[in-house]
Order: sequence, then structure tokens, then C-alpha cells
Amino acid sequence: MSLEVRVLNASSLQNLETLGKSDPYVTIDFQGEKKKTEYKSGTLDPVWDETLTWTLGSKAPRPDECIDIFVKDYERIGRNRLLGKATIAFRNIALSAPGTPLEYELGLLDANDSPTVGTLSLTLSYKPPAGTPAPAVGAVGMMAARQAAVSSDLAEGIAALPDVCMDGTATGAMPQLGLPQQRNRDKLSNAKTKFQIRVRVVEGRQLMGDNINPVCRVGLDGDAKQTRVHKGTTSPWFDEIFFYQVEKFPSDILEDFMEFQVCNSSGIRSTTSIGSFKCEIGMVYDMPNHSFLNRWLVLANPDEPTPTVQGYLKASIAVLGPGDVCPDMTAGRNDQDDVESNLLWSAGVHLQPATFILSVYCAQNLPRMDAGTLQSLKEILGVGKASKELVDPYLIASYAGQEVQTKILYTNENPEFRQHLHMGFLFPSMCNVIKITLKDWDRVGQDDQIGTAVIPVSAVSAPGEDGFLPTFGPAWVNVYGARREWELLEGQSAEKMNLGADKGCAYRGRVLLALHTQVGTYPPAPTTAIDNDSFNKVRRFRSTRRFVLMCQLSGTWLLETSGMPLEVEVSVGNFGNKLENSMLPSPSSTHPANPVFDGCKYYFLPWDEAMPFVTVHCDYEDVTHRLHSVNHITGIVTVLKKDVQHLRALLRGHQHHQDNEQVKNALQATVSRLISKCSLKLPEIDPVRHVATSLDHHLRDQRRIQLDKLKTAAQAISASDIPKALEELEAAIATLEYIALEPQSSIPDVFLWLMSGTRRLAYVRIPAHTVLFAHEHTSQGPYAGSFHTYTLEFPEADKGWNIGGVIRASIWFGREEDVRNWWDAHSDVQLTVYAETYENQVISVPGSGKWTDKGVLMTRPTFSDPDGRLSLPRESFSEPQGWSFHGEWFIDPDPSVRYAADAGRQVFTEEVYEQQVRVPGGAWLPAPNNWVDARGNPATKRDEITLSEGWAWRDAWSYDLQRAVDGEGWEYTVESGLMGWSPQEKLYHVSRRRRWIRERHLLHKVEKEIESPVDGWEYAPLFRLQFHALERKIDMVRRRRWRRRLVPKEQGLPPTPRIGVKTGTGDEEFTQITCPRMYVVSAERHVYQLRAHIYQARDLPAGDKTGLSDPYAVVSFCNSTQQTEKKSATLCPTWDQTLIFDDVKLSGPISTTHSQAPQIVVEIFDWDARLYHDGYGSLSPVSEVKQCWVQSVFGCLCAREHQILLAHEGTVVE
Repeated sequence: MSLEVRVLNASSLQNLETLGKSDPYVTIDFQGEKKKTEYKSGTLDPVWDETLTWTLGSKAPRPDECIDIFVKDYERIGRNRLLGKATIAFRNIALSAPGTPLEYELGLLDANDSPTVGTLSLTLSYKPPAGTPAPAVGAVGMMAARQAAVSSDLAEGIAALPDVCMDGTATGAMPQLGLPQQRNRDKLSNAKTKFQIRVRVVEGRQLMGDNINPVCRVGLDGDAKQTRVHKGTTSPWFDEIFFYQVEKFPSDILEDFMEFQVCNSSGIRSTTSIGSFKCEIGMVYDMPNHSFLNRWLVLANPDEPTPTVQGYLKASIAVLGPGDVCPDMTAGRNDQDDVESNLLWSAGVHLQPATFILSVYCAQNLPRMDAGTLQSLKEILGVGKASKELVDPYLIASYAGQEVQTKILYTNENPEFRQHLHMGFLFPSMCNVIKITLKDWDRVGQDDQIGTAVIPVSAVSAPGEDGFLPTFGPAWVNVYGARREWELLEGQSAEKMNLGADKGCAYRGRVLLALHTQVGTYPPAPTTAIDNDSFNKVRRFRSTRRFVLMCQLSGTWLLETSGMPLEVEVSVGNFGNKLENSMLPSPSSTHPANPVFDGCKYYFLPWDEAMPFVTVHCDYEDVTHRLHSVNHITGIVTVLKKDVQHLRALLRGHQHHQDNEQVKNALQATVSRLISKCSLKLPEIDPVRHVATSLDHHLRDQRRIQLDKLKTAAQAISASDIPKALEELEAAIATLEYIALEPQSSIPDVFLWLMSGTRRLAYVRIPAHTVLFAHEHTSQGPYAGSFHTYTLEFPEADKGWNIGGVIRASIWFGREEDVRNWWDAHSDVQLTVYAETYENQVISVPGSGKWTDKGVLMTRPTFSDPDGRLSLPRESFSEPQGWSFHGEWFIDPDPSVRYAADAGRQVFTEEVYEQQVRVPGGAWLPAPNNWVDARGNPATKRDEITLSEGWAWRDAWSYDLQRAVDGEGWEYTVESGLMGWSPQEKLYHVSRRRRWIRERHLLHKVEKEIESPVDGWEYAPLFRLQFHALERKIDMVRRRRWRRRLVPKEQGLPPTPRIGVKTGTGDEEFTQITCPRMYVVSAERHVYQLRAHIYQARDLPAGDKTGLSDPYAVVSFCNSTQQTEKKSATLCPTWDQTLIFDDVKLSGPISTTHSQAPQIVVEIFDWDARLYHDGYGSLSPVSEVKQCWVQSVFGCLCAREHQILLAHEGTVVE
């Protein structure tokens, strides 16, 4: 398959030269591959007669692709200037006969798309792959075919609309809804027959009304059934099933009507109807499987002369006669159900045609979807050439079953689409989501998914007299998905994230969009171009301001990973992502540290008193007026929820005395607070700093209207009926949560990643508004500048209930000019900054013991960053702006490598291996190194191993038989280190060993003075593995950390330090940018004690085949973990046990710890005696991890008494 373009000649080209004439040449771009002709000197009427050929892969080009042609003036010095340009749509070539040359004489346009007098002549021919049908492009834009789509063969009073694709052909449910040739009812007998009619009411959407409490009633032959009432929502999720048992003549039952009626239970009368729908039972029986499954019913008011849509109800109906099997009626939220071919409505109901105009301007920060190795493989296979950006993006917008996509922009990670996408639909629609999907075009296989975002229609529109049609932007929409780093084989969880089925774990770019709605017509074409004037008008929405993200990390614990150095990275968008080479680096990550065992089950990072401090400078649009409004309303929700929870607790305590004055006084105080907060002014839009959209003004008006209504409703709440008052307050919470939604939040979420080198292990995603600073306290994020405990989760879905760790951090996000406010609020901390580089060495020859900076294993520069990606020689560091070096370079080993193997443990097993050798068939003799460790390194003799201070032996030495060994504990091999060990002795075995073990337990803690090695080297088998302080036989690499202190040159706030490091020599010399490590040390550090009393658990799920479990609880707090005793064979264990956490060290004033205390994590496990892990047995969690807060009271941390819900499967009472 190929495309050939023969460039013939041009005439009347522009002359851009002051002296002489232009030197024109032609550049043609197709599918990201550019080819050009030779230039012709000094002529405005050049003749080239050159043929340019594109060898295409097996994947045929899309009809909407274009061939871009540019005529330029060649310059020996300087930039080549544009003489003219033209575009040829590929659909015109694809419709021609294969290999037939097409002649074109193109008029050229200038850079502003204005016509010039120049023309270009060329011929094109295209050879498609064998067996490829011609694309059906002639029907594009024929969406008006919808208007002729009503079937006359449907049952009485019912109409349905077929789904009309972009090519104008009808698909979907029309063939299914037409009556079959032989109706099912004709096969029934004439005698009385028993029928069962099953109805599942799933959900409602777009229900008309304000502050309604919807309930659905289903009636058949006088038998009415009713769902539960849902408070304060226009989109209730019912999911209830009803059964009707009927015994009648088939002719009678099939002519009965079933009525669905949605009512508002909060009206003056409980029968206040919102809308209804009727259908004949016989129509359902005549359908396949005698059922309608997950169909949308159009609700209307039958009393109106011309019924209008009052909302939608999703329901499933099955009519079962003798011998019929009920189909699957499972309820779910499925995009395939939200299509217009799935609609059913009564005759006479009026639905208007409408069009969404989605303006797609540009995208930013898209990830590179192909690794360099894969791109080189494609080049070898002849399906492409290596490119720089390695992403060929296009966008797909979908709504109510319609899909429209933009053009493909090849090798462009920051594409400018400049297209309007038109999607026709019936107004009002039951679909509530506009789905935005970014994809990467691939020459070889299926196109890759970049990421997915959604625009909720209900959040960008409002019903009623004060409402408005869906509108949006221009604003940036952030796209999330799987990890940005390219992976050859992505798992199922990564695919779900990219498709939007699961919450994304990484930022994958953003798109600038705008949405407008036209009612009354369908679109004439699926796409149109955005002209330059319209594109330039949105540039003001792209102007950015400097923001700063600051994070003070207090601790990281509850880690399961122990065999690799770990660090924490903080990022917002691509800013702070240390693996993004295109971004200016920031000091966004902590130093790599080895995790240390906490004495029970998990590991923690030993940061001690010097808390890592990271800052990320970023540029984003100033949309703080939107985020401040969100914080303002969510603050009201938070206070109201606490008040309602307090009221319910009081009501439980006085359930037999509802007239208790304490409950009434609390209710009156709650109502007064609600009225007061609803009366506050919303944050203002500053016309100087903020660029407001029409949706900003609409949302502000709607929020003000709803707050005024809530204030009026709150004034009418009576303290005489406490349960009804609580219902009103719950409805107020639902309304507040709904109006707090902000669809135009252009600033991406903040991510905290637990990393090991370049591997991303676990993360937490934090909405930016929750940590946003504001001068008004009511507009500030709830976690801004205060310590909060964040729970990490794994990006892989198969991790189950396990959590990836816990991080306690204080995060602050705000404008650069507001940074002084953070430092003023943290006057107790002192900043320390160090420039840092690592010196690396390897063993020159294995076994020689000689260290050098050259060799096969030297895969990183002699001086580098911790990951070995940057060359950082000490002598090449330059002082950053506003900073100066203080003192000389010094060796500073990481404290985590100096922790002993028994650090944090209460019980430790000493081990040593006895080793013997022989000649084949001879007697066993002690080996030259008779006593070794597990890796074969020489070790202390068994009888010479002594106890450290504070420890005592539990038993005598014994050889370990709980392994694959013979009866005396021996295991055999041919060559230690090269062959595996076998429990059976063979004649050819020449080496054997057995493991001697002896347990010791801790009597009391002994404070040890940590002595750093003089040379400061850390050793490891390979650079990517964990380093340790003592050299071992298998260690092949080593490194040591050099640091040099930086101090500000002047008083005040210095700029973020970025250090330039020159590397290379001669013409290859260049400067790399790196960032120092930053720490803060608090002037106060206090010691606390936590007492956690674990009483009992109830209704735990079964963990064993017996239907019972052997549960025990694990409590984690800061850098410590303890567990209760095991209770055997029970689902309701009673531990009644107090766990005491001594020596809990926390930095900061006591008042800060009191209000911002760390969280406690409580886990319930089932003990399994068949396997073992760290001497305790295999741990299989039987319930989801939940957390509770603790409170600081004068140095003593005390857990609040409350219940912890365990995923509705059990409770733990503390």
C-alpha cells in the first residue's frame, strides 16, 4: 500500500526576497511523515517534476485524513519562509480507482489562510491494501434522516427512535421493536393461565422539579407497588424489583396496561405527580424473551394537551408464562444503555432535535505512547520512522450513542485540533455524560487509549425558569488514566483506567474545550473547522499565573515493600514529575531511604527530625474563583454533617425522650449555623485576575438561588418534630453537595507517589481545591497548610484490600505572591538546603576486591543523581540564583542504611549456616569457610555469636527442619551460588549446608549511638537494588552521598534553588539542571503515648472452610504496629485488649498535634496455621481497612470511642 505524489510545477509565487527572487521548494506532510523536493534557485515559476512516495502499513488511512502541502522559500541562513500552503482531503483520493492518477491545480493560501495568486500543480495516486473496500464517505452529514424515523408497526401508543450513525444509516433497536412475523401471543392457549410479571425499577434521570423527593409507583390491574423515597435528588437510584402474580385469560392479561408513575413525596400531597408512562403487557410479551431490559421510559404529563418530557425512568419488564425462563435483569450503569435507540415513549410526546457543538481547540502534555525501542522496531518493519514526540493524538466525543472524532495530528504531544464537533440528539436527553476520549493512532495494530474525561451535563446546565442550556468553557478538561511511563504490556487495570472505567492514577494531559447547545435542528455535518479569529479569541483563557505547591512530610509508614530504597514524589500535572524531561525540574521528591521494620508487620521510612520539604513551581490558569466557591460550599457541608451526626447521637441517647431540651437546643443551634452560613456571600470574581466564562456566571447565580432556598427552608424547620427535621437537614446536605460540583476545574489534581528509582509503586490523588490557600478562611481548602494523613493505594486492581502505605503531610497550594503566608503560619520551622551528588564505583573484576569507576557494571556516571540519570560532577556545580554555598562538600551517609537487621523487632531469629565439602563419593569435611551466611559470605561461628545489650536467648541452637532438607537439616548442591540446593544427596554433590537458628527476644530498649563509617560507602549487588552499610561478598557496586549546604544570599523569601551543572567537554559541553534536597526542622519535638483499646468485632466474614475465622487485629500508628492476640474459630471475637504505643515522637507544637493528629489504621486478619511468614503465619485480610482519628490531650494520645465500619461486613468497637 502506497501513496505517490508527483510535484509538477508552480506559478506566480510570492517573492519574499529584497534582492533577487525566492528559492522555492515543496514539503508534503502525510501521517506525520514529511517529504520534500529539491529547491529551485531564483524563480517564481519553478518546475520540479519530482515524485514523492509514502510506503504505508497494512492499516488503510481514514477518509477524514488530510495531505498538507507547503511551498517554502529556501534560506541558507535563517528560517525558511512560507510562500503558500494547501490541503487535500484523503477521501477524494480514496474514492478514485486504485492506482489512478488524480491531477490537481491548487490555489495557495498564506499563513493567515487568505488566498494568494500562486498555484501548484501535482498528481496523486493511491494503492490501497488488497481487499480493502472503498470507504462510505458520501453519506457523512446526513443526520437529518432521524426526523423520518417513527415506526408504525409498534404496539398501541408506543413509538421508538432508531439510532442514526454519522453516515446516516439507521441502526440499533428498530428491527427489535418491530413486531415479529408470528406474534408470541398467538401460541398461548385460550384457558386461564398463570403469569408472573417482574418489574425492576432501576433509576430516574432529568426529573423535573426543584428540591424533590422522588418515589416511583408501578401499577397493574389495580395492584400498585412503590419504591423507597429518595431525598433531594433529580437522579434517584432505585434498583428495586416487584413481582405480580396474575391468573387470567391470555387475551385479557395481554391487553392490560402497566403504568409507571414518578411522584414527589415532599409535595403538598404525596400523590404529586412528576410524570408517568403506560405500556401494554402484550407489547412486552411479543418482544424477544418476553421482556424489555434496561429501557429508558419517557415520563410525561398525560393531562397536558401536548405532553412534554418530565424526565426519564430506566426499567426492565419481563412477562413470564408457563415454561418461560426469566432473562438477566441485573441493574447497572452502562454506556450502551444511554443511547437514543433505547428510548420508549408514548404517542404524542414531543422531543425536539438539538445539537451539541463541542469546540476542540488544543491539548497539552500528552504522554509519549511508544517507547524508543518499539518505534525503532516499527521502522525496521517498515511501518514508520522514529519520531520525537512518539504520539499521534486524536479526540473522540460521544453522547447518547453518537461519536464524532477530530483529525489526527501526527507526532505532536501538544496538538492544536481547531475543530468543532457536532453531535445531534433529542432534547431533553436521558444521557447525562459527554465522554471525551483521547487516543493515539497506531500504524500497526489498534489505536491506543491515552485517557478519558467526562463532562456531566447536569453540572453544566439547569432546568426550570431560572435554568440554562448546557454550556461549558472555554476551559481545560484534565485527562487521567494509567501511569504516564510507557509500558510494553499494560495490565487490565491500566486499560480500565485509560477507558475511564476506574479512577485514573496519573495525569495524562488536558484538552481545551467549549460547549454550546442549539435546539431545533440537527447538525448538517459532523465536523467544521475553527477559523483563526475564533481560535485567537480563546487565547485569553490560556493565560497562566505562577502557582507554588509546598509539601512538608512528617512520616511514611505501613509499607509492605522492604527490599528497595523508597522515596516520595509530589506533583501537580507534569510539574514535579521527575521522569518528565521536558519540564523544568523542581525539588519535588524526598531522598531515597531504605524502609525499616516497625517491629510487627510493616516498614517505615526513617526521616527522624529533619522532615523532607518539597516545592513545585507551576504555571496554570487562575481559576481560584471557582475553587474558592467549591471550598465555601463544602465547608458548609462539613459543618452540617458534623451537626447532624451529633444530633443523631443525642437522639439515640434520648430515644425515649424526644422532647428532651438538649436535643432541641442542639437542633436550634444547627439550624442557626446553617442559616448563618447560607447567608454569607460567595467568593467574588475579580475581572482583573480571573477570566470568567458564561458557565461561571450561571453557576454563581444558581448557587445563590439554592442557598437562599435552603435558608428559607431552614427557617421553617420546627424543633417539635426531630426526625422530620433531620430529614430536612439530610436533604439540605444533598443539595449542597450537588451545587458544590465544579465542572471547570482546570488545575489538575495533586499526586503523591511512593517510588523506587523510576518505578511507581503506590499513590494518592488529592483534588487541588482541598489544599488551596485563600485569604478568607471560608474559601480555603480543608487541608491547606495543615497536617493530614493520606492513604496510598496500588495502581494495580489485583491488590485487593491491601493499602500501599500511609503518608502524613502538610500540603499548601497557592499563588506565588501568597507564599509568605505559609512561612508566617510555620514560624517554628527552619529550612535547610543541600546540594547533592552520589559518587559511584564498581568491582573491576569479580572477586578482586578492587573498586573503580570503569567497567561493564558501571551503568551510570561517576558522579550522578540517585537514579543515575544525570551526570553531576562536584566541581561543576554552580550557585543557584539567590543562593550561595556555605562550606565545602562533605560525605553524608543515609541514616537508613545503618539500621541493623533486628531494628524495630521484639523477637529476632539469629541464623548461621554450617558448610561442608567433599570430593565426589568421599567423606564430608568442614569447608574452608565453615560458617557462612545465607549468601555464602563468611560469618561468625555459631558458638561465638553473642547477645546485644537488652536481648535474651529464648532457646538453644537447633538446625532448621522447616525447609526442603533431609532429616538432619542438610541440603546439597554441586556448586554453591551457581546451582540450586536439593534435599536428596547424590554422588556428584560436593557441597552441603544446614541452617542453625536460635531465637532471642528484647528485654528493654537500649539507646545506641550511631557511628557513621569514615568513608561513607553504601554497598549493593547492583545499582537498582537496596544499599547497605557493610560490604558483602556478592556486592558488586557501591556509592556514597556528597552534600554541600546552600544558604540564601539575602533576607526574605529566596527563589526555588535550581542548580546548573556543566558536563561534557569541548563542543559537547552542556548544562544540566538539578534541584537540591530541602528539609525543615521544627523547634519543638514532643514524645507522646497512644493507648488503643480494642474491644470486639462482629459479623466478620468466614475465612476458613469451617465457616469460621481465626481473627486478630493489627493497629498501626506512626512508625509502630502492634497486634492483638488471636481468637480461634469465631466470627465475633472479643479481644478486650489495650495496645500501648510508647515513645511516639512528633514534631511541632502540642496545639498543632492536638488538632492535626496522625490517623490510626486498624486491620482485621485471619490467621492461617498452614503457612508461615516472618514467624507469625500467613496473613489473609478478611475485611477492608478502615481508619479512625486520634486526639492529643497534653501529650497523651487517646482514641475516640466509636465504631469502625468494615465494608458492611463487620464492625470493630474501640
